[in-house]
Amino acid sequence: MMNTFINISDKHADLVHVDEFDYQVAGAQLLGRDLAKTCDKKTRKLLLQILEPELGKSGDLPLVVQSAGSSPEINRTYEFWSAIYNEFVNFEIGKYDH
Repeated sequence: MMNTFINISDKHADLVHVDEFDYQVAGAQLLGRDLAKTCDKKTRKLLLQILEPELGKSGDLPLVVQSAGSSPEINRTYEFWSAIYNEFVNFEIGKYDH
């Protein structure tokens, strides 16, 4: 576990060195980065076509509602999906390859 944290803090210091570190949100952000890193342009475009309407504030957030299930923490679930999406969208190839 400690080696994983050291690896994350070395390669992804921006996620760890924040005022209010949240390991669950940081994990979602890492997932978004990993998804972006492994997708080719076609797959990336398709994923964005799926995620954008699913996470749009103007809609009924079906992805969030379904993944939250009966949990009262729907805002927290939205926070996780937003973290994944934002990192996926903003990923810069090569930025985290140290």
